[in-house]
Amino acid sequence: MLRNSLVAVVMIVVAFNSGAGLVAQEPGLKFRFESNNTLSFRSDSNSKSEHSVSPDGQMRVAVDFKKIQVLSVSNDTVLHEFATPNRAMAPTFSPDQKSLVFADCTGNLACESRFYIHQLEGGRQATMGSCFGTTTQIAFSADGKRVAAVSVYDPIMALLAQQQFKKSLGGEIVVFDLATKSELLHMAFETPNAESAPLKSMSQIVDQIALDNDGTTLLVTANSGVVKVIDVNAGAEKISLTIPAVDLSSKN
Repeated sequence: MLRNSLVAVVMIVVAFNSGAGLVAQEPGLKFRFESNNTLSFRSDSNSKSEHSVSPDGQMRVAVDFKKIQVLSVSNDTVLHEFATPNRAMAPTFSPDQKSLVFADCTGNLACESRFYIHQLEGGRQATMGSCFGTTTQIAFSADGKRVAAVSVYDPIMALLAQQQFKKSLGGEIVVFDLATKSELLHMAFETPNAESAPLKSMSQIVDQIALDNDGTTLLVTANSGVVKVIDVNAGAEKISLTIPAVDLSSKN
């Protein structure tokens, strides 16, 4: 299941100093990677807190144990309600707002994330696959045909991964095709200081993920400044760079 590794370290992304280009981005877009190796990148610090609000801002998701509700933002009227197997995580609206993708945590000692897509009208629900760890973010491609997710290992899973792979792994990233419900990419990311105990490196994790318009390119960032652009179909890196941090408290 853990087929590739992605190195992630932690600092704050506030500046850029690399041979690749960083340019201003139009509102609403997270990144664009051009054929000339120019990366256009826009920081989206609110993406994780807003993932449970519909794109038009009119609906929001409320999660309870074994239940998800979709409510009207204006008056909290329940628009949709459905059961989930266990504890739902990171419910995210599709771009057309007709469905939700969410992860469900199973397991007693360690969490395994199983992914579901639920059609709001009619209530049809299908499974897509799974990964180990607690899912922290789900992101759609702009055309709504692919979806990516990132998970973070709990201490027990981190210890088991370290024993099996002799690496300090922090979690996993998966990409699914929504039409076929098939897995297109599945990779683990590695935390630094592999010799340290996993418990000490759990905060050093992937910060954000984003897919491009057709879901063929994946952007992965850590709040260290590590940025990776990955070809989803080939499972290969297109670009890898580190954005250095700047001390904003320093005075000129």
